[in-house]
Amino acid sequence: MDVFYFKDPKFNFGDDLNAYIWKEVLPKKILESPDLTLVGIGSILTSERLEKFVGGDRKIAVLGTGVSYGTPPSDMSAWCLAAVRGPLSAAVVGQPKLSVTDGAILLALTQNLYTKQDKPEKIIFMPHRSSLQRGSWEPIATELGLEYVSPQTDTLEILRKFGEAKLVITEAMHGAIVADTMRIPWIPVTIHPHIDEFKWKDWTYSMGLDYRPISLPSISADDFIYYQGLRGNMKKFGIHSTDTIRPGQDRKMYLDYLSRRFSPSYEQLHHLTKNIQYTRKAASKFARITKPLCKANARRALGEAMKSPQYLSAQALFDEKLLRMQEAIRTVEKFVS
Repeated sequence: MDVFYFKDPKFNFGDDLNAYIWKEVLPKKILESPDLTLVGIGSILTSERLEKFVGGDRKIAVLGTGVSYGTPPSDMSAWCLAAVRGPLSAAVVGQPKLSVTDGAILLALTQNLYTKQDKPEKIIFMPHRSSLQRGSWEPIATELGLEYVSPQTDTLEILRKFGEAKLVITEAMHGAIVADTMRIPWIPVTIHPHIDEFKWKDWTYSMGLDYRPISLPSISADDFIYYQGLRGNMKKFGIHSTDTIRPGQDRKMYLDYLSRRFSPSYEQLHHLTKNIQYTRKAASKFARITKPLCKANARRALGEAMKSPQYLSAQALFDEKLLRMQEAIRTVEKFVS
């Protein structure tokens, strides 16, 4: 069996879970299937990632994968679609009954990947990997007594740290998914405007939750100008922060959103970045003057976020979703037989 997932050269926690979870939870018959490709954890149920498998010789199985960053492959009729991440992905592929939850819930079945402390004391702060390209939140988190965890840290090290946590504040979706799976309360935040509400709402709706993240302010004037430029460009394509997607919209509306959100906008975002370079340069002196104020504002906002209502899916629903994902594994097992 091959596992197909996105491999960031700098690593990324959610994607890298694929290298650990599947070999712990899948039966031998699946693991040793020579002509099977398992489409794993991540927002990779797209033509950009998977079109190369359409009409090929290998057996393709989809297990807890999500749609985002594009639209689905042209033909999945020969594939085993055992489960997708949530109701939005299921609506997009036209099969509502496939909605289960993210495959990372199977972490709950593993025996060797993490240990949860009886009385955890730490509060973790995890940004999204996109936010790592801008100013660092690590000093601010440390000042507030938080354990800063980059999603580009070693996967097992992150799981170890989560085992010591009583609360996770996260911009990265799999920070929330793993926290929920480990039964750790969590709070969603946003820093970077490109955090995708479609994938977040896909998963949170699957777990009976509503995605309403706390928006954290920029930690510098330079970041503020850059992010405002990105937000302005997104609005030109009808994308409004985390309020564009609604539950129960039809398939065509979701496909339209995905096409607008992840097709021509990227080229224009690059053009926009060039256009605001002069503005950012002209504002550099202003940025130096306002730097302490911006950081103080960001510190205050993150401190307030720590006191916000906490998320955790209901235990009964969590148990049901975990059971359904195990049933989906059996569907894949029959497929390879």
